[in-house]
Amino acid sequence: MASNPLNLSREDPHPPSPVEKIVFDLLCTYLPPDSPLTAIEAANQIHAQFPSTPQSRDDDESTRPETPEHFLFELWEMMFRIVPQLHWREEPMQRFIDLLQAVRSLPKIPVEDEDQESGYKEWSLSGSLLYGLDERWRQIRTPEGLGDMWDLKHRNFNGLLAYFANREIYSPWDWEALRSMVTLETHKRIGHKVLLNAAIPTATVWFIVSAPTIYTACQERACADKEGCRGPLWKAYQPQGFSIPRWVFWRRRLEEVKGHLDGTEEFRELCQAAMDAMDGCEA
Repeated sequence: MASNPLNLSREDPHPPSPVEKIVFDLLCTYLPPDSPLTAIEAANQIHAQFPSTPQSRDDDESTRPETPEHFLFELWEMMFRIVPQLHWREEPMQRFIDLLQAVRSLPKIPVEDEDQESGYKEWSLSGSLLYGLDERWRQIRTPEGLGDMWDLKHRNFNGLLAYFANREIYSPWDWEALRSMVTLETHKRIGHKVLLNAAIPTATVWFIVSAPTIYTACQERACADKEGCRGPLWKAYQPQGFSIPRWVFWRRRLEEVKGHLDGTEEFRELCQAAMDAMDGCEA
Protein backbone atom coordinates (compact mmCIF):
# COMPACT_ATOMS: atom_id res chain seq x y z
CA MET A 1 0.00 0.00 0.00
CA ALA A 2 1.32 3.45 -0.93
CA SER A 3 2.09 6.05 1.73
CA ASN A 4 -0.62 8.66 2.11
CA PRO A 5 0.87 11.99 3.28
CA LEU A 6 -2.23 13.95 2.19
CA ASN A 7 -4.51 11.67 4.24
CA LEU A 8 -6.73 11.01 1.25
CA SER A 9 -9.77 8.80 1.70
CA ARG A 10 -11.45 6.42 -0.75
CA GLU A 11 -14.77 7.44 0.85
CA ASP A 12 -16.17 3.97 0.34
CA PRO A 13 -16.79 1.41 3.13
CA HIS A 14 -16.38 -1.52 0.74
CA PRO A 15 -13.01 -3.12 -0.09
CA PRO A 16 -11.47 -1.55 -3.20
CA SER A 17 -11.56 -3.27 -6.55
CA PRO A 18 -8.18 -3.89 -8.25
CA VAL A 19 -8.65 -0.80 -10.42
CA GLU A 20 -9.68 1.39 -7.48
CA LYS A 21 -6.65 0.27 -5.47
CA ILE A 22 -4.26 1.02 -8.35
CA VAL A 23 -5.72 4.49 -8.95
CA PHE A 24 -5.92 5.39 -5.26
CA ASP A 25 -2.33 4.31 -4.58
CA LEU A 26 -1.14 6.22 -7.63
CA LEU A 27 -2.89 9.43 -6.53
CA CYS A 28 -1.49 9.07 -3.00
CA THR A 29 1.99 8.87 -4.52
CA TYR A 30 1.63 11.49 -7.26
CA LEU A 31 -0.42 14.32 -5.71
CA PRO A 32 1.85 15.47 -2.83
CA PRO A 33 3.81 18.61 -3.81
CA ASP A 34 7.15 16.93 -3.10
CA SER A 35 6.39 13.85 -5.20
CA PRO A 36 9.13 13.09 -7.76
CA LEU A 37 6.52 11.49 -10.04
CA THR A 38 5.65 13.70 -13.01
CA ALA A 39 2.21 14.06 -14.54
CA ILE A 40 3.14 12.22 -17.72
CA GLU A 41 4.76 9.40 -15.73
CA ALA A 42 1.57 9.01 -13.68
CA ALA A 43 -0.55 9.11 -16.84
CA ASN A 44 1.61 6.40 -18.40
CA GLN A 45 1.09 4.23 -15.33
CA ILE A 46 -2.67 4.55 -15.82
CA HIS A 47 -2.27 3.81 -19.51
CA ALA A 48 -0.27 0.65 -18.76
CA GLN A 49 -3.18 -0.73 -16.70
CA PHE A 50 -5.77 -0.32 -19.45
CA PRO A 51 -7.16 -3.76 -20.42
CA SER A 52 -6.61 -4.24 -24.14
CA THR A 53 -8.57 -7.50 -24.01
CA PRO A 54 -11.37 -8.59 -21.64
CA GLN A 55 -10.07 -10.29 -18.49
CA SER A 56 -11.80 -12.27 -15.79
CA ARG A 57 -11.56 -11.19 -12.18
CA ASP A 58 -12.83 -12.23 -8.78
CA ASP A 59 -15.21 -9.82 -7.17
CA ASP A 60 -17.12 -10.85 -4.03
CA GLU A 61 -16.79 -14.51 -4.98
CA SER A 62 -18.18 -13.91 -8.47
CA THR A 63 -16.39 -13.51 -11.77
CA ARG A 64 -17.14 -10.82 -14.29
CA PRO A 65 -15.20 -9.41 -17.24
CA GLU A 66 -12.77 -6.55 -16.80
CA THR A 67 -13.77 -4.60 -19.90
CA PRO A 68 -12.32 -1.28 -21.10
CA GLU A 69 -15.63 0.40 -20.24
CA HIS A 70 -15.56 -0.99 -16.71
CA PHE A 71 -11.96 0.10 -16.23
CA LEU A 72 -12.83 3.65 -17.30
CA PHE A 73 -15.85 3.77 -15.02
CA GLU A 74 -13.81 2.77 -11.96
CA LEU A 75 -10.91 5.02 -12.95
CA TRP A 76 -12.98 8.21 -13.10
CA GLU A 77 -15.16 7.21 -10.17
CA MET A 78 -12.04 7.07 -7.98
CA MET A 79 -10.48 10.20 -9.49
CA PHE A 80 -13.53 12.30 -8.68
CA ARG A 81 -13.88 10.85 -5.19
CA ILE A 82 -10.45 12.25 -4.46
CA VAL A 83 -10.61 15.69 -6.06
CA PRO A 84 -13.09 17.30 -3.59
CA GLN A 85 -10.51 16.53 -0.89
CA LEU A 86 -7.93 18.73 -2.63
CA HIS A 87 -7.99 22.41 -1.67
CA TRP A 88 -8.68 24.49 -4.75
CA ARG A 89 -5.89 26.95 -3.92
CA GLU A 90 -3.14 24.44 -3.17
CA GLU A 91 -0.60 22.56 -5.29
CA PRO A 92 -2.16 19.06 -5.12
CA MET A 93 -5.16 20.42 -7.04
CA GLN A 94 -2.81 21.85 -9.66
CA ARG A 95 -1.07 18.49 -9.91
CA PHE A 96 -4.43 16.79 -10.38
CA ILE A 97 -5.22 19.13 -13.29
CA ASP A 98 -1.76 18.48 -14.74
CA LEU A 99 -2.47 14.75 -14.56
CA LEU A 100 -5.71 15.16 -16.49
CA GLN A 101 -3.85 17.21 -19.09
CA ALA A 102 -1.27 14.43 -19.38
CA VAL A 103 -4.00 11.80 -19.66
CA ARG A 104 -5.47 13.78 -22.56
CA SER A 105 -2.19 13.37 -24.42
CA LEU A 106 -2.16 9.57 -24.17
CA PRO A 107 -2.26 7.72 -27.50
CA LYS A 108 -5.50 6.34 -28.84
CA ILE A 109 -6.24 2.73 -27.99
CA PRO A 110 -8.98 0.28 -29.01
CA VAL A 111 -12.32 0.85 -27.30
CA GLU A 112 -15.68 -0.54 -28.35
CA ASP A 113 -18.18 2.07 -29.43
CA GLU A 114 -21.73 2.02 -28.11
CA ASP A 115 -22.82 0.44 -31.38
CA GLN A 116 -20.40 -2.42 -30.62
CA GLU A 117 -18.17 -1.59 -33.57
CA SER A 118 -14.45 -1.75 -32.97
CA GLY A 119 -12.42 1.42 -33.34
CA TYR A 120 -9.93 3.80 -31.80
CA LYS A 121 -10.90 6.55 -29.40
CA GLU A 122 -9.39 9.12 -27.13
CA TRP A 123 -10.27 6.75 -24.31
CA SER A 124 -9.20 9.13 -21.57
CA LEU A 125 -11.93 11.64 -22.44
CA SER A 126 -14.70 9.20 -23.24
CA GLY A 127 -18.14 9.58 -21.71
CA SER A 128 -16.86 7.88 -18.57
CA LEU A 129 -15.02 11.04 -17.51
CA LEU A 130 -18.09 13.25 -17.83
CA TYR A 131 -20.27 10.59 -16.21
CA GLY A 132 -17.92 10.29 -13.24
CA LEU A 133 -17.69 14.07 -12.93
CA ASP A 134 -21.46 14.53 -13.06
CA GLU A 135 -22.12 11.66 -10.64
CA ARG A 136 -19.75 13.03 -8.01
CA TRP A 137 -21.03 16.58 -8.49
CA ARG A 138 -24.55 15.42 -7.65
CA GLN A 139 -23.35 13.73 -4.46
CA ILE A 140 -21.92 16.91 -2.93
CA ARG A 141 -24.54 18.27 -0.55
CA THR A 142 -25.51 21.83 0.23
CA PRO A 143 -23.49 23.06 3.25
CA GLU A 144 -25.32 22.84 6.57
CA GLY A 145 -22.98 24.98 8.62
CA LEU A 146 -20.13 27.44 8.26
CA GLY A 147 -16.95 25.65 7.29
CA ASP A 148 -18.44 22.16 7.32
CA MET A 149 -17.02 19.41 5.11
CA TRP A 150 -19.58 20.04 2.35
CA ASP A 151 -18.76 23.74 2.30
CA LEU A 152 -15.11 23.12 1.44
CA LYS A 153 -15.85 20.21 -0.91
CA HIS A 154 -18.28 22.39 -2.83
CA ARG A 155 -15.65 25.09 -3.26
CA ASN A 156 -13.00 22.55 -4.23
CA PHE A 157 -15.20 21.01 -6.90
CA ASN A 158 -16.08 24.42 -8.30
CA GLY A 159 -12.38 25.23 -8.29
CA LEU A 160 -11.79 22.09 -10.35
CA LEU A 161 -14.41 23.16 -12.90
CA ALA A 162 -12.93 26.66 -13.02
CA TYR A 163 -9.50 25.22 -13.82
CA PHE A 164 -11.17 23.01 -16.42
CA ALA A 165 -12.62 26.17 -17.99
CA ASN A 166 -9.18 27.75 -18.22
CA ARG A 167 -7.72 24.69 -19.92
CA GLU A 168 -10.78 23.87 -22.04
CA ILE A 169 -11.18 20.41 -20.52
CA TYR A 170 -14.88 20.59 -19.65
CA SER A 171 -17.32 22.06 -22.16
CA PRO A 172 -20.41 22.93 -20.03
CA TRP A 173 -18.35 24.92 -17.49
CA ASP A 174 -20.14 28.18 -18.33
CA TRP A 175 -23.49 26.83 -17.14
CA GLU A 176 -22.04 25.74 -13.79
CA ALA A 177 -20.29 29.09 -13.39
CA LEU A 178 -23.48 31.00 -14.15
CA ARG A 179 -25.40 28.99 -11.56
CA SER A 180 -22.79 29.96 -8.96
CA MET A 181 -23.03 33.65 -9.87
CA VAL A 182 -26.76 33.61 -9.14
CA THR A 183 -25.90 33.65 -5.42
CA LEU A 184 -24.81 37.27 -5.96
CA GLU A 185 -28.30 38.07 -7.22
CA THR A 186 -30.24 37.10 -4.10
CA HIS A 187 -32.18 39.63 -2.04
CA LYS A 188 -30.10 42.46 -0.64
CA ARG A 189 -31.06 41.58 2.92
CA ILE A 190 -29.08 38.36 3.19
CA GLY A 191 -29.98 36.90 6.56
CA HIS A 192 -28.68 33.35 6.41
CA LYS A 193 -25.08 32.95 7.53
CA VAL A 194 -24.59 29.73 5.58
CA LEU A 195 -25.78 31.40 2.38
CA LEU A 196 -23.48 34.33 3.03
CA ASN A 197 -20.37 32.37 4.00
CA ALA A 198 -20.78 29.24 1.86
CA ALA A 199 -22.86 29.98 -1.25
CA ILE A 200 -21.41 33.36 -2.24
CA PRO A 201 -17.78 32.21 -1.76
CA THR A 202 -18.44 29.59 -4.43
CA ALA A 203 -18.90 32.44 -6.91
CA THR A 204 -15.69 34.05 -5.69
CA VAL A 205 -13.80 30.83 -6.45
CA TRP A 206 -14.79 31.16 -10.11
CA PHE A 207 -13.65 34.79 -10.30
CA ILE A 208 -10.36 34.15 -8.50
CA VAL A 209 -9.47 31.18 -10.71
CA SER A 210 -11.09 32.11 -14.02
CA ALA A 211 -11.84 35.84 -14.16
CA PRO A 212 -10.36 36.31 -17.68
CA THR A 213 -12.29 33.29 -18.99
CA ILE A 214 -15.54 34.56 -17.47
CA TYR A 215 -14.90 38.08 -18.75
CA THR A 216 -14.47 36.69 -22.26
CA ALA A 217 -17.73 34.77 -21.84
CA CYS A 218 -19.42 38.06 -20.89
CA GLN A 219 -17.98 39.79 -23.96
CA GLU A 220 -19.21 36.95 -26.17
CA ARG A 221 -22.65 36.76 -24.49
CA ALA A 222 -22.30 33.07 -23.63
CA CYS A 223 -25.42 31.27 -22.32
CA ALA A 224 -27.65 34.10 -23.59
CA ASP A 225 -30.46 31.56 -24.01
CA LYS A 226 -30.41 30.54 -20.31
CA GLU A 227 -33.31 32.77 -19.32
CA GLY A 228 -34.23 30.93 -16.13
CA CYS A 229 -30.79 31.14 -14.53
CA ARG A 230 -30.93 34.36 -12.54
CA GLY A 231 -31.57 35.65 -9.06
CA PRO A 232 -34.37 38.06 -8.13
CA LEU A 233 -32.04 41.08 -8.28
CA TRP A 234 -31.35 40.43 -11.97
CA LYS A 235 -34.56 41.11 -13.86
CA ALA A 236 -35.96 39.13 -16.79
CA TYR A 237 -35.76 42.16 -19.09
CA GLN A 238 -32.01 42.50 -18.47
CA PRO A 239 -29.45 40.63 -20.63
CA GLN A 240 -29.51 36.94 -19.69
CA GLY A 241 -26.54 34.61 -19.59
CA PHE A 242 -23.12 36.26 -19.44
CA SER A 243 -22.91 39.94 -20.33
CA ILE A 244 -20.82 42.98 -19.48
CA PRO A 245 -23.73 44.66 -17.62
CA ARG A 246 -24.08 41.53 -15.51
CA TRP A 247 -20.32 41.44 -14.91
CA VAL A 248 -20.52 45.03 -13.61
CA PHE A 249 -23.46 44.06 -11.40
CA TRP A 250 -21.58 41.09 -9.93
CA ARG A 251 -18.58 43.32 -9.18
CA ARG A 252 -20.79 45.85 -7.42
CA ARG A 253 -22.52 43.12 -5.41
CA LEU A 254 -19.21 41.73 -4.19
CA GLU A 255 -18.36 45.20 -2.92
CA GLU A 256 -21.72 45.40 -1.14
CA VAL A 257 -21.68 41.97 0.54
CA LYS A 258 -18.02 42.12 1.53
CA GLY A 259 -18.85 44.36 4.47
CA HIS A 260 -21.79 42.30 5.74
CA LEU A 261 -21.72 42.00 9.53
CA ASP A 262 -22.18 38.22 9.41
CA GLY A 263 -19.31 37.70 6.98
CA THR A 264 -16.26 35.86 8.29
CA GLU A 265 -12.71 37.06 7.77
CA GLU A 266 -12.28 34.36 5.12
CA PHE A 267 -15.44 35.57 3.40
CA ARG A 268 -14.12 39.12 3.20
CA GLU A 269 -10.75 37.92 1.91
CA LEU A 270 -12.41 35.86 -0.83
CA CYS A 271 -14.61 38.78 -1.89
CA GLN A 272 -11.60 41.09 -2.11
CA ALA A 273 -9.55 38.55 -4.08
CA ALA A 274 -12.45 38.09 -6.49
CA MET A 275 -12.79 41.85 -7.00
CA ASP A 276 -9.06 42.19 -7.58
CA ALA A 277 -9.21 39.43 -10.21
CA MET A 278 -12.16 41.12 -11.93
CA ASP A 279 -10.49 44.52 -11.89
CA GLY A 280 -7.43 42.98 -13.51
CA CYS A 281 -9.53 42.00 -16.53
CA GLU A 282 -10.53 45.60 -17.17
CA ALA A 283 -7.12 47.16 -16.61
